[in-house]
Amino acid sequence: MGSYRFGAKGFVTDSLLEPLLNSLPDIIHSVDKKGNIIFTNKKASHLLGYTHEELLSMSVFDLYAPEIRTQVKKGFAQLQEKGKMTFRESLLVAKSGEIIPVEIRSFGVYNEKGEFIRTFSMLRDIREMKEMRDNLMHAERLGGIGQLASCVVHDIHNPLMVIQLYTEMLLQDSSRYMVPESSDEVEEYLHQMQKASEKIQKLLNHLRNFSRKQSEVKETAKVNDLIGDALFMVMNKIINQGIRVERENEDKDYSTYGARIQLEQVLMNIISNACDAMKASDEKSLKISISKEKLNQNNYIKCAITDSGCGIPQGSIDKVFSSFYTTKKMGEGTGIGLSICNDIIESHEGKIQVESEFGVGTTFIVLFPEVKKTGKSKK
Repeated sequence: MGSYRFGAKGFVTDSLLEPLLNSLPDIIHSVDKKGNIIFTNKKASHLLGYTHEELLSMSVFDLYAPEIRTQVKKGFAQLQEKGKMTFRESLLVAKSGEIIPVEIRSFGVYNEKGEFIRTFSMLRDIREMKEMRDNLMHAERLGGIGQLASCVVHDIHNPLMVIQLYTEMLLQDSSRYMVPESSDEVEEYLHQMQKASEKIQKLLNHLRNFSRKQSEVKETAKVNDLIGDALFMVMNKIINQGIRVERENEDKDYSTYGARIQLEQVLMNIISNACDAMKASDEKSLKISISKEKLNQNNYIKCAITDSGCGIPQGSIDKVFSSFYTTKKMGEGTGIGLSICNDIIESHEGKIQVESEFGVGTTFIVLFPEVKKTGKSKK
């Protein structure tokens, strides 16, 4: 049976145990009382990007994110004193600088005299688990928002119906209530009230669909209608920032098939991000175009959303769809991250791509599978 031993060069394993440790999906390492790494398996090199020799020349504290190293050193000191198994979450930093959340189980190893010799630790990469947990929390928050939306819709709908009714009555019988000299002006005011009421009704319809979980109902939808509804939902931000919106092929009757509210959320998030990227720009323009595109023998509707904002640094473009990557401050954004947007589009058999030049602007390209009006994909 395999065993551990502590030789002149540090921690050593026999020929039976070492292949087992190297085959495990978790990082296994041992650290001496000074914090020097004296053993590590192959998973550590694979996950962190260091060679085996580099790891054995490092202090274990160098593997942790700088902001938690003081905390890690305190935990290491406590482990030496108590020696009990500890369980915690922490953050490793790879050679590339990537932060990796891990789950750690550690315990102390002592000699016959009760003197501390080393630690033995197992570290598990929990990025996927955290993503699932974050998505679950996001779903729970959406559920709470859905209940709130249902109450808001009910409370606003009734007085709105009164406003719409009386506005319509005034327009139909305006001659009875207005003096001739000002009738045209008053009618224009009433028409503006009517338009404003229609916008509120449209917003309530969105909230009602959301609260009824109709986002999961799939149907044939015109891509330009999805874009229009997404723009409507962030129009306040567009107006307040003075952003000029340009749309190409707005009259094209291109359709896709999917959960309408989910697809609108994706477009709304991308447009909202584009607005945020242009906050400090002198020229604020948002261009949205749609066209047909064939890719790998499949037919798509290509929606390109281009902003004149700050752009994305070249080294960060590959990270924008990652679950733990953001450039926004706490409390900013729509609450639906690009990683979730990517998941939604992939679940609809579509694709999201991004092109950006730092300091110039960014283009997000969403490829919606094209369908005929029957709802069948054209593939």
